[in-house]
Amino acid sequence: MDEQKSTAKKQGLGRDFWIYRLGQSLSLVGDAVGMLALGWWILEKTGSAAVMGTMLAIPMAIGVVLTPLFGPIGDRYSRKHVIALSDIIRALVFVALAACVMFDHFDKALLVALFTVNTTAGALFSSSSRSIVAQLVDKALLKEAINKTEGINAMAGIVGGLLGGALVSVFGVMVAFWVNTATFFVAMICSLLIRANTKASESSGVMGVKTWWNAVLEGFRVVFQVRILLGLSLIVMFINFTVAPLEVLVPYLVKEVEQLPAWYVGLLESGLAVGSILGVVLFGFIAQKVSLDRIMLFAFLLLGVCIGSMAFNIHIYQVLVSLTLIGLATVWANVVLSSQVMASVPDILRSRIGATLGFMGKGIEPVSMSAVGISVDQVGFSTTLLALGAVALVVAPCLYLLPHFKTFMRLEAEQASDFLKTSYPALDKAVKAGGI
Repeated sequence: MDEQKSTAKKQGLGRDFWIYRLGQSLSLVGDAVGMLALGWWILEKTGSAAVMGTMLAIPMAIGVVLTPLFGPIGDRYSRKHVIALSDIIRALVFVALAACVMFDHFDKALLVALFTVNTTAGALFSSSSRSIVAQLVDKALLKEAINKTEGINAMAGIVGGLLGGALVSVFGVMVAFWVNTATFFVAMICSLLIRANTKASESSGVMGVKTWWNAVLEGFRVVFQVRILLGLSLIVMFINFTVAPLEVLVPYLVKEVEQLPAWYVGLLESGLAVGSILGVVLFGFIAQKVSLDRIMLFAFLLLGVCIGSMAFNIHIYQVLVSLTLIGLATVWANVVLSSQVMASVPDILRSRIGATLGFMGKGIEPVSMSAVGISVDQVGFSTTLLALGAVALVVAPCLYLLPHFKTFMRLEAEQASDFLKTSYPALDKAVKAGGI
């Protein structure tokens, strides 16, 4: 095992991984620019957090529902081609949004429809984006690949946040949308340059409805029978309920509460990215000293404290510190969860199980976005943040109520995979049944 790790480290993460990460990091920069511009445009036209939250929540809800339905696509077809297709669709959406701004055509129904197409393509992207990484790098380097991914994503977040704020302030929303469009086209090209075979199944051709539906159900069936995965997804769902609304609350704080220019949104959002980079830098050292289960517990508790602290009318730069720590905590939780689950789940089921877990973990986000928008308008900004922080603090210790949580989190990749198949026969049975 040690010899395998040593050989893998000498070979590095490889050409395909870095090409994939280059394209996706550029699209993340563009996406940060585009989403900041979209939120700013909606607030500019409506002035309401409730309207903004509702307009974003409806498409997000549709995207979340579609995520597990697209899972079989990632397990049957070439994942790099699925990702490229999702990038081109999202590029075309932002072409349409740029046209709306150009002709000053603000139509709520049209925006919801376009954003729904965007989240649909995002769901298609999610069916393959995580699972493809395990095909591009050696399993012994998977945790390193996830950690580096989080760091690159964080850098993209910094650049995207600052660039988005600057573009909206200086050139306007339309230019920001065009920048996002260009980055999606570049990401598509990078995905197509990947040399590795990214198919998990030998099957090809059009998937029949019955085959597709059975594959979707199998993803849910396995997750529900593997109780550690089910429990983790439920805990993450509640944590996401507290974190997702920051996408609405940060622009609202800047524009409506503090009445500051758009570049402050970029500054605060870059704080999340700086925290993510700190998290990446520190994670390797921390993981050598502290077990993964304790890292996850600490990360969730830190999220609760930092979200709640923003309720106490603190200075805008103290908000920046809180968001930086939220970024750090989010990265630690993501690296622990993503690397451990991806390493332990068989490749032939990885997209379906990943999509199902994504659906269950993120299914609450559209509800929280909408609910928080209404809450801010009804009971106030501070009360809403305090309640969100309290939820995270209550939920975090529940990790240790999950069956096998401590044992699973303290196993190496190969051991974790064997542990799941031994402890949960349903997973082993699904693997032996073959692909789709």
